[in-house]
Amino acid sequence: MTRFSLLLIGIMVTGCQSSDAPESESPPEEWINWKISGNDNYSKSDLAVLKAVDYRYIPDRSQIFVSRSADGFGLNINDSGQSEQIISFINGSVTISTNETAPTQIMELPTPPMALSETQRLRINLENITHDEKRARVILYDDNAAALNTFDGLSFFNYDATGVINAAFEVDPEMPKIILDTERGLTKAYYRLGHAKFQIDDEKYKMPFYNSTNNAEDINYLFSGFLDETTGYESYGVGRYVDVQGFESFPPESVTIDFNYAYNPYCARSDAYNCPVIDYEIRAPMHYGESYSSDK
Repeated sequence: MTRFSLLLIGIMVTGCQSSDAPESESPPEEWINWKISGNDNYSKSDLAVLKAVDYRYIPDRSQIFVSRSADGFGLNINDSGQSEQIISFINGSVTISTNETAPTQIMELPTPPMALSETQRLRINLENITHDEKRARVILYDDNAAALNTFDGLSFFNYDATGVINAAFEVDPEMPKIILDTERGLTKAYYRLGHAKFQIDDEKYKMPFYNSTNNAEDINYLFSGFLDETTGYESYGVGRYVDVQGFESFPPESVTIDFNYAYNPYCARSDAYNCPVIDYEIRAPMHYGESYSSDK
């Protein structure tokens, strides 16, 4: 569920300060590279966020049609009579039928980019809408997407070492099933694995962290989200995400949360994504990580 791989550094502090704190003289190279990779992820890769021009969810035992038009390919719920591919989702696997080849069954999702033309491609993944329902999700990418023309790069707060927090981790013994609402009116299924306990400006916090699995052997990162006093003014109005990783095994006794790597959900700049909403509030101005302005 993470947009970038969190690149942790060795600086650990126990609290945060306001944006008046002095900026680090030299931001870590890992953080600089993280910003570069973030911009590339939005505009340059084959599956760049801003290249996503259409998407469809396929419930079990349903299908969608990939049809050709004057503007290229498109995704349709109903057969337009010009469909060149039919994508079916049955019992957790995807079958693709074409006019020229026998049906191909795809068992492992997500798929690599699937070329439709020199400029358009598909990708299919599997999402847990609830813990009992999975849906296939088809996204159509186009190198000529209009959103690329107005993208002038992501924006970030200056790197500040006070944004690195060493927190005690308290595992949730039940690791309960959690259903999070999303920005697109659907839901996504997670497990709440525990809480990071830390302090900012004399206020104590117990921040929930999630993963898509509760199998300890498969847990190598934790994911959360937060609102803060910059939300809706200097950062994205629905909140930001932050990940932690680097622990040897689950559950760790402590985790390092580097808020300098906080990032906006893809929904901040694209309608083609379905982003969970986490309304955990930090009552302080978190001038770290990715910022946002409404004109982006």
